[in-house]
Amino acid sequence: MKGIIWRSYGVGDPNQEYLEIFDILKERKIPIVMTTQIKTGSASMNVNEPGILARQRGVIPAYRMSLPIMWCKMAYLFEKGYKYEDILELMNKNLKGELV
Repeated sequence: MKGIIWRSYGVGDPNQEYLEIFDILKERKIPIVMTTQIKTGSASMNVNEPGILARQRGVIPAYRMSLPIMWCKMAYLFEKGYKYEDILELMNKNLKGELV
């Protein structure tokens, strides 16, 4: 497993029971991109405590990226050989107009 796309609720608030899992994945340098299940929503992860705690554990907010775009972008970054730290930064950088 190279990376995870995690679908949460609202503005990117995962259940707090998963925080330990996020710590383990961060330790293993497996990037997690957090999106929302709401069609017109945005996973900013900076509104409520669960999202803020997840961001502190290295979880990447997807904001308004669609699920296919997230998947393609993550696959592209892995294919190009980017390291974990680079992926954390580049997932929220507009590379080809994918961020709206």
